[in-house]
Amino acid sequence: MDSCRVYNCIIELPGERGAGDFARSGGTITNGEFDTALGLLRLALATGNRGAFGRGLRCAQHLRDRDLDAMTGLPFPHGRGHRTGVPVSGHAWLQGLMLAGLLTADDDLIEAAKSLGRALAVRPPMGQGRFERARDYAWPLLELEALLLIDPDPVLAAAANRLARAIDGRFDPVHHTYRFGEGERE
Repeated sequence: MDSCRVYNCIIELPGERGAGDFARSGGTITNGEFDTALGLLRLALATGNRGAFGRGLRCAQHLRDRDLDAMTGLPFPHGRGHRTGVPVSGHAWLQGLMLAGLLTADDDLIEAAKSLGRALAVRPPMGQGRFERARDYAWPLLELEALLLIDPDPVLAAAANRLARAIDGRFDPVHHTYRFGEGERE
């Protein structure tokens, strides 16, 4: 499938406020479900598609300007309750912000990525019991490790180490798997 058709499959919301945010059926907002900015920017770099580059940049700017919760420093969750849901570390992406900042030499985007990394570093995963999710540990670890390649901050490194130890502590050698609440049954 060519890149023009792929990136046209997601529908950007209208107007200045909607720029960089995407919707699907039923009023669900999908920006923030994954690192949309990173995906679009990597598509643009791989194919030279200027439309994908523009969308990826707008997506990063939207995250910085509209989606970050001032209280937690984390983005509001995607979905129907896009601006009303509780921000969680398992859906916080900073690599797209960082790449957008590096490609455009935009210090504000780079600082937003670093700020998001600092927010991840001080907010441990929230789920407990059956509501504990592997993604709430693994995805923030992935983001912190990516940021550490560019910003070797000891606070970020300590947070990444805590997450890695927490994941390692859930290894079940009998079943050769990592156990989190989402896979547990009574």
